[in-house]
Amino acid sequence: MSAPRRIDAVVVGGLALAAAGLWYEDYRVVGVAWLLGSGRRRIVGDAQRLRLLAAQLRAEREPANAGAVRAERARIAVDLHDIVAHHISAIAVQANAIADLLADGRREPRRKPRSGR
Repeated sequence: MSAPRRIDAVVVGGLALAAAGLWYEDYRVVGVAWLLGSGRRRIVGDAQRLRLLAAQLRAEREPANAGAVRAERARIAVDLHDIVAHHISAIAVQANAIADLLADGRREPRRKPRSGR
């Protein structure tokens, strides 16, 4: 709250208390009323600022979360690609080994293939 508005609030509050006959009897009542009003305005202003900051944080966090999800999916895709490529290579090596063992047109290999395990 700006200074002129705060002064206006104090004046209006003081006039209301003076009209009630309290101004001259106990000036502390005016001070307490002003402090309570000022504190409430500050708390309301802080709450509004915090709501705005929370909304901004949510807006900034969503793209970051989406980026993290994309990065994790890319990592999983690379891992799956590596696994599939390894297995396909192993199949090709085993097929070539069998083809070499069956070289002379025989139905049975000249020797038994050894397992890689």
